[in-house]
Amino acid sequence: MPDVVDKKLRRKSIRQDALNIPNLLTMARIVMIPVCLAFLGEDTPRAGFWAALVFTLAALTDLVDGWLARKMNVVSVLGKLLDPLADKLIVMACLVWMVPMGRIPAWVVVLLLGRDIAVTGLRSVPSRPMDAIFSSSAASILLSSSVVHSLIRAPLLPEGTTLLSSIEAS
Repeated sequence: MPDVVDKKLRRKSIRQDALNIPNLLTMARIVMIPVCLAFLGEDTPRAGFWAALVFTLAALTDLVDGWLARKMNVVSVLGKLLDPLADKLIVMACLVWMVPMGRIPAWVVVLLLGRDIAVTGLRSVPSRPMDAIFSSSAASILLSSSVVHSLIRAPLLPEGTTLLSSIEAS
């Protein structure tokens, strides 16, 4: 009988598992996707700046939520599922959105999407657990910084105009 009680103490409810600060940060990152796309869709230098700011905030919450989950000892199955999903959704949504705007070639988006699908597939192979690997973290940081650069690149700026001067003017 003590074994049953012990299992009940260890097992959390789905609500407790889902409603912790790291998971809420991950869910907030998912909510930021339409906000980022709305700014990006305006296609102005000011809106590009705000899209980049929202995207950067989302990237920062990605760093914080994993650290908090480990620090607070609330690593959850839901968090392990949602965190990489949220990362891929915001990056791919922004990249796909920028293709018709002419800010990134479609073949680059296809290549990056294929890479993400391959990496996700490889991580599902049960050979060994793959949590945070430096090379994948470095690749994520590089990709995110490239997306931020593409977000704030103002279309058709007159020669000699800087991004800040074009934001102030709009």
